[in-house]
Amino acid sequence: MNKLTAFYEKLDSLLDDGVAKNFITPSKHNDLLRDLIDAVKDQTSTWVSKTISYEDIQINSTTNEVQVLIGEDGYEQNACRIEVTTPFAGSGILSLDLSVGDSSDNEKYAYDVDCLVLSDERYTIPSKSDGAIKAYFTGSGSDLNSLTQGELTVYLRKEPYKL
Repeated sequence: MNKLTAFYEKLDSLLDDGVAKNFITPSKHNDLLRDLIDAVKDQTSTWVSKTISYEDIQINSTTNEVQVLIGEDGYEQNACRIEVTTPFAGSGILSLDLSVGDSSDNEKYAYDVDCLVLSDERYTIPSKSDGAIKAYFTGSGSDLNSLTQGELTVYLRKEPYKL
């Protein structure tokens, strides 16, 4: 039984245990409010963020990946936002694209985000992942170790899917 169902059952037992009641003591009232707040917290979504700078992806290759979060049982990731706050740049770097996904689909949550320009991309793609969710970078021109600037933040909204 989840916390919200338990709250309603407790409330029902306080108000009617075979004899209708028209009041709740202040102590019981405070307990109920705490239980309700606790139950609602379990039902709401939260945003998880990961800031990635050019130093995090520098490597002698045109591709790299950075872990954003580990999917949790009982949650789905139902929105993704990528905010490039400092465009990535470096000698010989012709393009740098970002996708966000997991091992089953590298583009599950976001795809083909151009990291060489300021951007604020949003995606709404409900999906569940029990494994590592990663930011996958693919560049062209020079290897990623040629990067000299750049920063972005990946936001994932996670929400319980068992109500």
